Amino acid sequence: MRSVKKQVGVCRLCKQHRNLRNSHIWPSFGYRDFVSDRETGGAFINLETNRFFPKQIKRYWYCNDCEQVFSRGEKYAKEMLAEIDEQNPSPTEYDERFHAFCTSISLRTLEYCGGIKSLPKRSEVKSAHKYWRDYLLGNRSDVLPFSMHCFLLFDKDLSMHKAMGGHVFHEKNLILSQVGPLFIVALLSRRQLSIGDLDIWSQSLVSAKGETLMPWKEWRPNGNITDSFFDVLVKHQREVVERVTSRTWGLDTEFTSG
Repeated sequence: MRSVKKQVGVCRLCKQHRNLRNSHIWPSFGYRDFVSDRETGGAFINLETNRFFPKQIKRYWYCNDCEQVFSRGEKYAKEMLAEIDEQNPSPTEYDERFHAFCTSISLRTLEYCGGIKSLPKRSEVKSAHKYWRDYLLGNRSDVLPFSMHCFLLFDKDLSMHKAMGGHVFHEKNLILSQVGPLFIVALLSRRQLSIGDLDIWSQSLVSAKGETLMPWKEWRPNGNITDSFFDVLVKHQREVVERVTSRTWGLDTEFTSG
């Protein structure tokens, strides 16, 4: 019988010294249901590097109990997405488990991509990290003053469903993660946002108590996303599109919301 490899260390979520599991950074259902492509040998576009990556990313970071915290949200998100018609997606109701899922994805993106150990102790990023940990462990009822946002967008024409991962944009005070058609954004600061931008961000807010997730057909600057966030998408996703397709992402395309 093959032995199971184990490591002992401090869990990154509960901070307890325990046996650690070889945990997925991005959820396993995302690989299976959305990004793995047999034509590329199962490789997918990793948003951290904008390059094809040949294997699922795992780390010995979390204990079994905390892995189960992540798994509950992942199971809920997987089942929710399975009920959505990709060709004609409709508004989808969700409960508090989806907010926990988005928070856990943002937390793991930050830990994997954000260089959190090298940041100043009093930085907003580290404050957000603590709030998210406390929320996922049941010690907080929300993540305020930080917020989670999600866009449901099936973009198979440009093969964006083959990308998964995330990136921390420190200069923009946000974290962008993607799991299949789910584009998850964690806002790290709202102080510099205008009233108009706050209103736009409110359309994609993921409520800790549950709400409705709206589908979109396109990104619409100053409509469903702010101009500043659109700049992030332009900078970050142009390379993704051009790597997985033979097409150039035309920035002069007319954008329409769903």
